[in-house]
Amino acid sequence: MAAAPYIAVAMAVVGGMQQAKAAKKQASAQRQQTEMMNKAEAAKNRYNQLLAKRRKITTMRQARIRAGKIVAATGGSGIAGGGTSSFTGSVGSIFTQASANVGNQNVATDTGNQVSSFNQQAANFGSDANTQAARGMRWQAVSSIGSSLFSASGGFNSSPPTG
Repeated sequence: MAAAPYIAVAMAVVGGMQQAKAAKKQASAQRQQTEMMNKAEAAKNRYNQLLAKRRKITTMRQARIRAGKIVAATGGSGIAGGGTSSFTGSVGSIFTQASANVGNQNVATDTGNQVSSFNQQAANFGSDANTQAARGMRWQAVSSIGSSLFSASGGFNSSPPTG
């Protein structure tokens, strides 16, 4: 049974190598997962920005339509040129409200962009943590191999080889 320690050491080495290989593949897959999550988040962000732009255009178009209706309604009375304060106030109010709505939409869009950015950063940190965990597992395997080699050689109680 003189070969048993060598077989044990060989098994420890092969096992450690395979563990390191699996940990490396795991870290690579997790990095790819994070990249895909970031791409999906970026696509969602672009889509949300497109929707926000459409809402702004719709808001301003509706304001112009309402103002046009006021002008049309007062056109026959001769005050469509802005001669009364009620006419001026009505039209001004419509555009003030439209501007406020667009401003609120801008705030919502900015907040959404910040949330997307935070989610991407969190995913990146998660990927980094997984990579470091995989590195730790590889070093654990190295330590285990060293311990096995030490035990297989008889440790400190063995006498040095003579020769």
